[in-house]
Amino acid sequence: MNLFDRITSDIFLPGIHDIPCFGVFNCLGYYAGKAFEILFLLVVAGGIIAILYGGFTVISGGEKAFENGKKIVIRGIVGVIIGALAYISVVALLRTLYS
Repeated sequence: MNLFDRITSDIFLPGIHDIPCFGVFNCLGYYAGKAFEILFLLVVAGGIIAILYGGFTVISGGEKAFENGKKIVIRGIVGVIIGALAYISVVALLRTLYS
């Protein structure tokens, strides 16, 4: 088991693990799928951090901080939605290419 597989062995998102790793082309798709899994998890983590930071700003600030916090929360939610849609489209593309 190589280093990349050891790091990402506990990460499981549906769709990517169905791609077999036989030959150069298929292994490229497999590792591209793994990379997109990691990027998706980073986008979700970043969105959650943005939502928490915006919520803290809304609670602890004045009226101007309330408006800024509200914008941060909305942008965090939109970021998570865009990241999820991008991940779904990549998984669909990879499954189409390698099935």
